Amino acid sequence: MAPIVSPKRPPLLIAFGLYFLVILPISNIVARAWVKSVSLTDAVQLAGEFSRLEWAILAVSLVVGAGILRVERWAWWLFVFYAPLFATYDAIIFSRNPNLFNVGALLQTIIAFGAVAYFVRRDIYAPFLAEQARGFRDRTRHAITVPIVINGEERTTVDVSEDGCFVLWPQCAGEVGDTVSVDVNVGGEHFVRESAEVARKTPEGIGISFNKRATIGRFRAAVKRL
Repeated sequence: MAPIVSPKRPPLLIAFGLYFLVILPISNIVARAWVKSVSLTDAVQLAGEFSRLEWAILAVSLVVGAGILRVERWAWWLFVFYAPLFATYDAIIFSRNPNLFNVGALLQTIIAFGAVAYFVRRDIYAPFLAEQARGFRDRTRHAITVPIVINGEERTTVDVSEDGCFVLWPQCAGEVGDTVSVDVNVGGEHFVRESAEVARKTPEGIGISFNKRATIGRFRAAVKRL
């Protein structure tokens, strides 16, 4: 059966990832070179215009951006600590010397706080904190319909991936984060009273992902047999 592709990362998440990975470090280097009248080709002199702390901040930005785009767990925690520190540093520098260069730093602070506001949304941070893929992670889903029992309720799957499945369940009372008991047969493998979690919810139904590593391994093997 032909697979279908899961929803992609939200555009704004991609934008923030590219901002921290590319725009922030490059814009800082170019702006500093312009303010100090230093040629971008003069790497030695340009390097001397930044303190070690400033180079460290720019370096961490690259790591944060790459991790955000990859939807890595460590990237979320690094971002949580990095963004407020970065914003605070820019705000302090601007308050001490409100020149044109530091106006740009202030704008970066506003963007950083905007990123914080965006990333604390549950549907955005959940995929970073989950051990298995959720929501918009890039996973191949197989459009198959099989009976499934969730907390004693008989339902039907719409598709399955290596980490879980989407279940047709309009007006489901469950919420994202709820733990449920699942009975389902996929790829000849029978899963009985397995613990899973509601990973996403839409008007059409819910997406569930298994909790236990052993179950995840069995489910992935079963899906590969489809």
